[in-house]
Amino acid sequence: MGNETKSPIVAALKRANIMRKQTAIELVRIIRCAIGSETYCLEMSSVDSVAEASLIQRFNQTTKNEQVGIISIETGDVPVYRLCDRLDRQVVETADRQHVVILKSSFGRWAIQVDSVSRVTQVRVDQIVRVPEVVMDPTRNVFKGVVVFSGGSHSDIATETSRFLIDRESDKTATEAAEESASISLLLSSERLHPDAKPLQVEDSDETHHRTHPLLTAESQNEPATKSTRKGQVVVLSVTDAVELNQHCCVGLSMAQVLEVVATLPTIPVPTAPSFVLGLAFWRNQPVPLLNLAERFGLNGDIKNRRLVIARGTESSDLIAFPVESSIRALKLPLEAKPCLVPVGVRPDLVRGAYELQQETLVVPDLHRVLASV
Repeated sequence: MGNETKSPIVAALKRANIMRKQTAIELVRIIRCAIGSETYCLEMSSVDSVAEASLIQRFNQTTKNEQVGIISIETGDVPVYRLCDRLDRQVVETADRQHVVILKSSFGRWAIQVDSVSRVTQVRVDQIVRVPEVVMDPTRNVFKGVVVFSGGSHSDIATETSRFLIDRESDKTATEAAEESASISLLLSSERLHPDAKPLQVEDSDETHHRTHPLLTAESQNEPATKSTRKGQVVVLSVTDAVELNQHCCVGLSMAQVLEVVATLPTIPVPTAPSFVLGLAFWRNQPVPLLNLAERFGLNGDIKNRRLVIARGTESSDLIAFPVESSIRALKLPLEAKPCLVPVGVRPDLVRGAYELQQETLVVPDLHRVLASV
């Protein structure tokens, strides 16, 4: 009888203990570092300590990406580099309020100079998501992930003030102000960011499975329309004002692929990304690559009166945002259009098909390939 009474209590204690262990495993401690108006995160597991920049023994002359000086700690002298130089960012630094974050890596201790450092923050593991492949420099890959901040993850927690310097005023104005405009931040890798990190090997892409022919052939166009082809709509989007061979080039997506059209989205820059990457947009609590689709295709031109389209690729996880002209049309299927060759200047490996409309060419992009690594 005693065992029966005790059993539910023991079970409850075991469940509570398991929940505590799971909570400890699922939490990651990070700090946020600001350079100019930009904010980047570091895991505390890669941070040794934080010091004032006034302790740097500076060299007389330095050039971009070179060591600016050393800082002395108990284990010896540590080389110091500017974070903005390591990320190839042109930012306006705050000269009077700077800090040095001393990092741990396989190369030994080294340090980065930043404008401000936040308090230690706890985030859940599931708040750190992968960096979209298309925005990464495959030879450097200096980012471990993207931290998605929720309401509770901004709260600061206590830490050893003797080891970690907290500039409360700069933390509020520089670091958290940047997070308020976009609730995502890139997580840095102390290994890949190090000046001695070797370039990664990029595997040669297999071009044999690229679709370089129209989605519909002349033979298939003569086939009777099925129930599936009669239904649905295609959304026609203008991604550039450029004219190729007297034909305006537009992009066509199925209505099911277009998730939303908005005026603007909170966006953060992605250092080292290809030139067609406009940044990472924050949409419905997730990071979405924001691309100049025209430049990705190889087209020139610009966009006036732009809006942002959020679309889905062939896989549900493939999300993309890109600017378009505000004039958006929807055409019923099947289209009265002839398949044609991919327009000159457009990368055929990124296109599923091309069609001739009145005074314009409709290009159907392969968004899965558009979002692949360069």
